[in-house]
Amino acid sequence: MDEIFSCAIRLGGVISGEHGTGLEKQRYLKRGIEPAVINVMKNIKTIMDPNNIMNPDYFGQQRDTNV
Repeated sequence: MDEIFSCAIRLGGVISGEHGTGLEKQRYLKRGIEPAVINVMKNIKTIMDPNNIMNPDYFGQQRDTNV
């Protein structure tokens, strides 16, 4: 999978599709998306999910189990 994603990014493609990027592809996000864009995505998730209950570990955020 690493070789496929690396090739896609090198050729100007992306690793995600219209359905988003699943957990398997998550580790490749930083290769194809600028850090500023990832930060925007994290901020949107924080606004939409302040208790971090929907897909809690997606951005490496740990869920607070005391909530």
